[in-house]
Amino acid sequence: MIDPTDAVTRPIPQPVRLDFASENRTYSIALDRDLFDHWSVIRSWAGKDNNLRGRRITHVDSFEAGWDMLHAIARRREKNGYQLSVPA
Repeated sequence: MIDPTDAVTRPIPQPVRLDFASENRTYSIALDRDLFDHWSVIRSWAGKDNNLRGRRITHVDSFEAGWDMLHAIARRREKNGYQLSVPA
């Protein structure tokens, strides 16, 4: 992305996603841009043995603010017994 104020190319932060699982539930956190180019933290959860699901989207002011929120949520998930899932 080129900054229009000084014509310098700057790296664009990439989306981040973490997946967690417990014995009966799954939980995902994603930090991504929405259609209006604003950063959002998207939380999704589901039961493994039923069709109960949920999702919450929180808009944040910047990538850094979303990053901090993502880490706070991840620490809380691990404290509650969820394990970070490693992609296959």
